[in-house]
Amino acid sequence: MATPAASEFPLHHSSSPITQLPTETLLDIFFWASRIRDHVVASVEEENKFTAPIAQSLAPVCRRWLEVLAMNPLYWKNFKIIIDSPTFSIDIIATFLSMVASLDKIEIVVALSSANSRTPVASQEGERLSAVVQLLPPYFGRLLSLSINSVFRSSVVHASRFLNGAVLPKLVYLALVSQETDDTSSLEMSSFECPSISVLAIDAKSFVDLSHCVISWPTVPDRFDLRITKYRPDTPFLALGARNVVNALKVLDDVNLVDLDIDNVEVDTDDGDDDYQTYPRIEQLMWLGLNALRGSLVSSLCNAIRSPHLGTVDVEGCESSSRSPMSGQELRLTGIRSSCTILRMIQDWEGCALIVKDCPGFDDWLLGALAYCNKDEDGLACPYMSRIEILGGCTAFSASAFQRMCEMRHDVARIEDIDIKDAPVLDGGLRMWFEEHMDSFFWVERAT
Repeated sequence: MATPAASEFPLHHSSSPITQLPTETLLDIFFWASRIRDHVVASVEEENKFTAPIAQSLAPVCRRWLEVLAMNPLYWKNFKIIIDSPTFSIDIIATFLSMVASLDKIEIVVALSSANSRTPVASQEGERLSAVVQLLPPYFGRLLSLSINSVFRSSVVHASRFLNGAVLPKLVYLALVSQETDDTSSLEMSSFECPSISVLAIDAKSFVDLSHCVISWPTVPDRFDLRITKYRPDTPFLALGARNVVNALKVLDDVNLVDLDIDNVEVDTDDGDDDYQTYPRIEQLMWLGLNALRGSLVSSLCNAIRSPHLGTVDVEGCESSSRSPMSGQELRLTGIRSSCTILRMIQDWEGCALIVKDCPGFDDWLLGALAYCNKDEDGLACPYMSRIEILGGCTAFSASAFQRMCEMRHDVARIEDIDIKDAPVLDGGLRMWFEEHMDSFFWVERAT
């Protein structure tokens, strides 16, 4: 395939003595060069388990080495393509792919040399990724895993046309993840079949695009793992609407049970759509993780989720501008700075275990709100909460305010178990009260 990427690192024939070694000798050298560090392979039978594809990096040395490496399937059954490598060569990739005819299952990773890499410009990365994905259709029937991790979302958009109409019956893992939202265009796909998929990692806009495609979603896996990843356009008005994300999640109705993780997604702050009664209901979640979300997305999601299966909800570094009724029996809050945000999340929560870590917003004002009860208004916040665990990093509350909250709730919604680390100083009288009124009580004062 002739593309700009194909000739970036041309292979050559070398006359160096080491390249002229017998094939068997070179294969032995490549095998030991690829052995996982600190593990001695005792037999040929252990090769599949303990040989890593490090030898792929030796392929660009010369055409002879490439040809010899291609003889051993250990080096390309789990094929990792470094998209920003200075030795990137589409010829090498095509050669390795041509050798998979005997393999029933293939795993391909297209990734950066490091998480912080910014080496390729958008156009170069896009050309390279499109050149790679264009090679894949003959192998779709045997792909077990396809992971694409790029710097620029535009690269994923441009390469997506080669996935349009794809039928991947064995695919269990698919990742279409980018670090920078340089392109807000839709994926160039209208249909996609992946009936065996159990893990999907994809940016928020691309997931919304997929929800409009004709797709065969899995019904067989016990759990489907959906990871919605970063989507943050530079221009706020190009951000997604919160309703778009919620509506897209509705396509999972046919999936048995779902673990959902949403990380670092920007929504339009002027969306203004808070008519939650018209939102679809998301009812099949087993676990929910929300990280670095702002604006209306948290409240929109929380008002849409009504899953009787939901056990644990993890919320980290989020902000909520309106009431956000959390679901789940166990609620874990990490890095929440605003006490108003915490209250908006927990005041309608009907779970039993609250676990808090590194939350400056867990303060005396919040404890006062948790203690307040007025039957003529909204009643008691989180009425079924019976356990509070603080893992540290919450330094804005006092022991006296915490005790008052527990005492006010004692006859209405009793706190039974307390486990607090990095806690404020507790005097003898308060400690005695807790020990008398709690089923389980641990209070570890912070070091002074």
